[in-house]
Amino acid sequence: GGSVKAEESSIEAVIREIKEEIGVEFKPTEGRLLGTVKGNNFFRDVWNFRKDILKKDINYNDGEVIDSKWVSLEEYANLYNIGEVVPSGEFVIKMLKIKELEEER
Repeated sequence: GGSVKAEESSIEAVIREIKEEIGVEFKPTEGRLLGTVKGNNFFRDVWNFRKDILKKDINYNDGEVIDSKWVSLEEYANLYNIGEVVPSGEFVIKMLKIKELEEER
């Protein structure tokens, strides 16, 4: 999570936040916008990045993240259902399933 700074695009913000929180660098071409979650006083762009990285490449820099693990979309949905994924997880699951179907065509 995080926020966009003045003069920063959505993709620039997410790349900066990932670098700050887990020490992994992404290029804009490695990300794909899944969509935007809109609330009464906020909006949240949801990005999907694909890149081969190893667990040892992840560094928890700022104390916001304390651990990570690789999960399938099904495992992510299960974690969401038991309350271990942020509320926008439902949107992420829906968008990833739609994108999966598009890629299969």
